[in-house]
Amino acid sequence: MYNSIDYVLGSYFSPILESSEDEGISRLKEHLNGSDTLKLELAGEVLQALCDSNFSALKMFEKYDIVNFKNENDARRYLKRILWDPYFDQELQK
Repeated sequence: MYNSIDYVLGSYFSPILESSEDEGISRLKEHLNGSDTLKLELAGEVLQALCDSNFSALKMFEKYDIVNFKNENDARRYLKRILWDPYFDQELQK
């Protein structure tokens, strides 16, 4: 479950990549512009994950050692910030 979120975190935001958050967002934005399938899957998963009380953004970030948060709410806000806001908020405003 949440395979697209898992893929994106590991492929664009992992510290192993040695890139900044902005670079990860920029690369992901380019990928999403060329892949309607991933874009739709990611949008659906992010919406579902943020509504799913069993989903743990903390655990997802820990898996890739991306950011350490003290609580789930902060982790979810960050997830929205890097996996929703730069790509889908603009789509809704069109």
